[in-house]
Amino acid sequence: MGFLTFIDDYGVDIRRTPNQTIDQLALLSTMQYFYFKMYTEVYLSPLSMAYERHLQKAVELAIQSEIITADEIADLGDDTLLYKINNGSPNQVKGHAAQEARDLLQSLTSRRPFVSVAAFKYAGLKKEHVENQEVIEIKREYKENFVKAFKNPLRLTELETAISEDLKGIPVLCCLLPDPEKIKPTDVPLYDAGKKVTTLRTEDEVHYKSLEKMADEHFAIRLRVPLSESELVRKNLDKLVTSFYEHSEKLINREKKINETKK
Repeated sequence: MGFLTFIDDYGVDIRRTPNQTIDQLALLSTMQYFYFKMYTEVYLSPLSMAYERHLQKAVELAIQSEIITADEIADLGDDTLLYKINNGSPNQVKGHAAQEARDLLQSLTSRRPFVSVAAFKYAGLKKEHVENQEVIEIKREYKENFVKAFKNPLRLTELETAISEDLKGIPVLCCLLPDPEKIKPTDVPLYDAGKKVTTLRTEDEVHYKSLEKMADEHFAIRLRVPLSESELVRKNLDKLVTSFYEHSEKLINREKKINETKK
């Protein structure tokens, strides 16, 4: 890449040649902004996260019903994985899990994922563009506790099952970034003729604050239900939200106790 010499994979030498007119720092900030925006608004968009949870849970249920094993997943191509889930023979006792896995896959492959009825987000940030969705404000402390407790997707399934039971069997998906702490802009060490002199964050703090705000704007815990059930759930949204808080807090407290015991 012209005008940039990379050191140790991600450091950049910023020494200019006498005739150079390109500002390397501005170029670095622009590149980082572009890729960060693409990552948050495409890969972490509400729709992308919905598809991810459909697939994640379908795989979990397929393993539970013994259609596939956890050990073989890494070696399966996408088409083979989908074929096995859709056509494999489940354990006779666990056929219901296999059917649920297939239903989730059908919503994914037909491009009709569950729709979002509630999003739990930070207060005072950019307005959501998801139609017919209630936005509920959460504090940073609650978000951190939730992410820690539900880092394991098996806990998300436990939460979804408990909420679904409160809603008399309406399926629920809880969509969460797989690891929100990774959505942070990396600082870039800057070198002059091979010697580290500063970092991009030191030189452009405003740029990093802009990226961090973007990450906060895109964080959400979304509750999704089938389109056919969405109107009914929206009419009884208080019940959904109450159920979510009640069961999530129980699981958060349980995980805290488990972690304290391990210490």
